[in-house]
Amino acid sequence: MEQPYLHDLSVVLAAPQQCWSRRDGQIVDSPIQGVYCADTRIADSVVLSALGVENEAIGTVEPGGGRARYDTVWRTPDLGADPVIVCLRERRLTPDGLRERIVIHSAAHEDRTFPLLLKVRPDSTPMSAVRASVSEDESPTATAQDDGSYTWPFGHEGEACFLAPGAIVTRGDHDLHAQWDVVVPAGGEASVEWRLVASDPSFPFVHSPGAVRETTTGTEPLDLLVRAAARDLAALRMTARGVPDHTFYAAGAPWFLTLFGRDSILAARLSLPWNPEVALGTLKVLAARQGTVTDPVTAEQPGKIPHEVRGEPLPLYGPGWQAGDEGIVLPPVYYGTIDATCLWITLLGDVAETGLAEDDLAALVPSLRAALGWLRDHADADGD
Repeated sequence: MEQPYLHDLSVVLAAPQQCWSRRDGQIVDSPIQGVYCADTRIADSVVLSALGVENEAIGTVEPGGGRARYDTVWRTPDLGADPVIVCLRERRLTPDGLRERIVIHSAAHEDRTFPLLLKVRPDSTPMSAVRASVSEDESPTATAQDDGSYTWPFGHEGEACFLAPGAIVTRGDHDLHAQWDVVVPAGGEASVEWRLVASDPSFPFVHSPGAVRETTTGTEPLDLLVRAAARDLAALRMTARGVPDHTFYAAGAPWFLTLFGRDSILAARLSLPWNPEVALGTLKVLAARQGTVTDPVTAEQPGKIPHEVRGEPLPLYGPGWQAGDEGIVLPPVYYGTIDATCLWITLLGDVAETGLAEDDLAALVPSLRAALGWLRDHADADGD
């Protein structure tokens, strides 16, 4: 059992949504590739083909954050030696799911009709099983709806919905098949679109859009890096469900796309000159979950800042384990950390120095007192 590699893949993000694919945009059967919502993979295969062949990659454009474009060509003997058909897959991840626009350019001298086929395989594998490369049960069954879409359940309360306007959508043994008969004019282009919409109301956090701060318009490598970093930060923004000012940065994709005490605080401190409202939101969202009782199961103690917050219990797989095996299971809100409370106090000090509003500071003073109380009463468990 090994954690999957990520270094050679393409990713688009809009936390808690994420999509991992090959560099040509194809999502194939692999340990990590797929479309995810919250802590569940909702599709583990998305493959596009036409003219009986898969597309060949010629380039990938990744501007950062929730967008990517995959440039490919189709080549068959009847089209000649040169690649006259170019396909662009414009992928965008939004807070409600994945959207893709497929644009076909033709350099042929006559109109061409393409039977364009997209195969999507529904999934409902928990992220913990994906990370440990543990096999789950068979894929969920997709159900046809009156509007031509197909839906399937995932996670605790989640539902995914596949829509392909203009396509004939059918259900195979394991995949959904969407086929368009696309007519591309000579020397012209045509396009189709599809979506995979998903949400899980049991997950405690949603995406926090926020404006991407474009601080530079230059074209030098450093300018491009700063803009990509700004988009990536925006893609990691989340907030507590129903509390839009409890904004924070998720700890990281793919395994930790949620609230982590240590990681979210460090990200907030590093980006404080850039986005002070996220630092304040991080203080608030963690204070709202600050410990109030002593509970050995969750490691909660009065005044302690949580380590990790998820929508449901998190199983930790060990070597040789399979899905369904009993083992260590972390609770949805887990306090097993020694540093998050100290870092929370430090972040509050940093934010206060930037000119924190008096009302905001007053609201956080009780949490500060509780955190200092934890340091005094609980931080030194072995008395050394």
